[in-house]
Amino acid sequence: MPYVNEADLTSRFIRILRDKGWTDDLLREEPAFPAYQRQIRPDAALYIRPRKGGQPLLGGVIELKAANRALLQNATIEQVARYARELHVPIGYLSNGEVFHELDFSTEQPRVSRALPVADFPSPKAFTARYESVQGFQLDSSAAKPLTSST
Repeated sequence: MPYVNEADLTSRFIRILRDKGWTDDLLREEPAFPAYQRQIRPDAALYIRPRKGGQPLLGGVIELKAANRALLQNATIEQVARYARELHVPIGYLSNGEVFHELDFSTEQPRVSRALPVADFPSPKAFTARYESVQGFQLDSSAAKPLTSST
């Protein structure tokens, strides 16, 4: 069923992610990030846990668009790119509740995946592996120490 308004879409999309294992500490709905003169508000933020018992680390953002809006418009991609750039995350997702696209911002030009069914959205473990792949290091490596140390 296509989702007409973003509030309905957000609620249903979050439930799908919860069913895939995303917990409150790793998935935040409509978080507000203060940045410069305004706040950045993606529809959801994805976090990874760099080490057992460690603080979650912001890894990606999700922007949801109602079914009657094209996902891959330049303005929509730029919106996700702005969130990713200002929040320093390498991965963004666009979805209309039926399909999603992954946007990889680790290169000069973002790479956009083909449309995938929402049922294939990555689990927290798969997202962590994708984050490590995009960043080019494992979270338990010495290269990740600045991200994972508390001091």
